[in-house]
Amino acid sequence: MPEEESRAVPPASGVADNSPVYPPSLDDQQPASAGDWSVQRKRFAVLTGLLLNFNTTLSSSLPSGAIDSLNAAFHVTDNHQTSLPVAVFLIGYIFGPLVFGFVSESYGRRKCFISSFALYTIFTMACALAPTWPALLVFRFLVGLGASAPQAVLGGMFSDLYPDLRPRGTAVMFLGLTSNIGPLIGPIIAGFSTVKDWRWMFWISLIMAGANWPLLLFLPETFLPARQHAVVESSLEKNEPDTILAKVKLEFVMQDWVKRVLTRPIRMFAEPMVLLTDLFLLYQYSVLFLYFEAYPIIFKGM
Repeated sequence: MPEEESRAVPPASGVADNSPVYPPSLDDQQPASAGDWSVQRKRFAVLTGLLLNFNTTLSSSLPSGAIDSLNAAFHVTDNHQTSLPVAVFLIGYIFGPLVFGFVSESYGRRKCFISSFALYTIFTMACALAPTWPALLVFRFLVGLGASAPQAVLGGMFSDLYPDLRPRGTAVMFLGLTSNIGPLIGPIIAGFSTVKDWRWMFWISLIMAGANWPLLLFLPETFLPARQHAVVESSLEKNEPDTILAKVKLEFVMQDWVKRVLTRPIRMFAEPMVLLTDLFLLYQYSVLFLYFEAYPIIFKGM
């Protein structure tokens, strides 16, 4: 392989063709691509991501199994408000990917997961301690915001880990599985826990989130440009030549990040396959969450 080609960043998820060139003076420190990791290390990263996704999707439907308890606790008499704890979560779920998709491709997958899951964990606890109905709704929105990162970022992480389509497809299959199992289990947990107190459904969700943290803290960074950037920053602290700073910083300018990452969702809608798939998923999840809101009303008292 020619010397110039060996210095180029290997293709990674979300990286444009004009990806930054790795500084020649740091060739011996260039980190390996996540696709070259051992099978055990890849499986650990996939398992951690799937558990995060299961935990956050479970929280989406959690209040639907405790509607009566929430209404009684906060003296809610308007039936139109009973669906709000789930609805505001989904609103946060919509806007979260716009933030965390940008964060993951600007600062790396690991930092994105840690920051988003910290937001999710903190405000799950806030939901358990919510003093008023409006406070609960605000906290649920912020929980949904933090919960959206796995759905937005895990596909990119799997692409980092598996250049081959077959193992990547298997990982994505399990992602879809956890995305559908989580919302189904949420109302069951709520139904059992509200016998004691409605707050316990959030405490249980918080306990599950706490169990995920040890795995998350050991999750390695999979996004190669972010790992390369960390090596460059480390070399700058050791007073390496200023040319390294000039070369890399010019490639990592914020303007290019904003243009590439924030406009991608809009550009993707121009693809018929993406548009039709999104419309189908919109219909599918609309029906799913309508069921979550309807079944307590239909089967109440049976």
